[in-house]
Amino acid sequence: HPAPPGFAVAAGGAGDYSACPAGRYSGSKGQSTCDECVAGRFAAKESWDACDDAPAGRVVPLNGSNSTTHCPKGTFQDQAGQSACRKAARFFISCGRGQGVE
Repeated sequence: HPAPPGFAVAAGGAGDYSACPAGRYSGSKGQSTCDECVAGRFAAKESWDACDDAPAGRVVPLNGSNSTTHCPKGTFQDQAGQSACRKAARFFISCGRGQGVE
């Protein structure tokens, strides 16, 4: 049987497959390798069939990540799926962790 989504064909082949590790995914049946989540997206646990976007207020700066990071003080990110925080404007009002309005 081909490997299901979230898994890849194991090195030995012969119908064996292994779960994609956190930070990687397999989006279709029968994949021989797991793909890395790109910056801005993440897979928190093993055997994911797709990567999730980082939510607004958080970022994923590196490929192959399994978690998100809060934007530090003085920065923000108001869009999902981003790899970097934006510098807050001079008259920026913080509305919570990493989110805000100008």
